[in-house]
Amino acid sequence: LFDYGVSAIIVGALLAIFSTILGHSIFSWCLRYFSPAFVSASKLCEPVGAAALAALIFGQIPSVMQLLGGALILGGLVWYSRMEGEAA
Repeated sequence: LFDYGVSAIIVGALLAIFSTILGHSIFSWCLRYFSPAFVSASKLCEPVGAAALAALIFGQIPSVMQLLGGALILGGLVWYSRMEGEAA
């Protein structure tokens, strides 16, 4: 654990702390406005957003299968949100 150097450990700890605090705070805030099932389903968008940022920032273009998977996730979330809206 300590072979990485102090700066790497500090950066890793800060990433873990802030990502956890920010992530949980955002999801808790969303629960005021959305159902728990929708908030849970929306977590599936995280890898899609990460792939989009990787394409924009680093030029890492996803494969066709990855694009199809992302489209399937987003389409399923849109479909679910419409179904939930009709049920309410």
